[in-house]
Amino acid sequence: MPPAISISGNALQLIGETTQPSTVNTSNFGLTAPASDPGSVGLAEHAELSSGVTLIQAAQSSLKDAIAVAQAVNAAVAGSGNLGVTFATTDIGTQLAQVAKLIQVRAALGATRQIFFCSQGGYDTHSNQLRRR
Repeated sequence: MPPAISISGNALQLIGETTQPSTVNTSNFGLTAPASDPGSVGLAEHAELSSGVTLIQAAQSSLKDAIAVAQAVNAAVAGSGNLGVTFATTDIGTQLAQVAKLIQVRAALGATRQIFFCSQGGYDTHSNQLRRR
């Protein structure tokens, strides 16, 4: 399990010299599709193609890691119980609910110390202010 997990899209501040963050979607834990979805087979097969090009091999390695993390998280969450907490149906509430689910299944994932990144925008009020003379 990566030490840094973003619930709010890409977060450059989570990238380390030797570690890469994982990004979790707020609607599901992503990257895995039902077996009936033809795209799920194509994605896995794409990660196995041998190209000999360093950049492509690095991208394939990243894709394999992402699929492995998604499968582990999906399996752990599927076997978890109810959180027993109701989160607001706002964007930040949904992000925090995903964090709570990941914390709940941390033992099943072998996670001992994680950093979770959530974000909430809307605080810049300058763009709609009238000009002063």
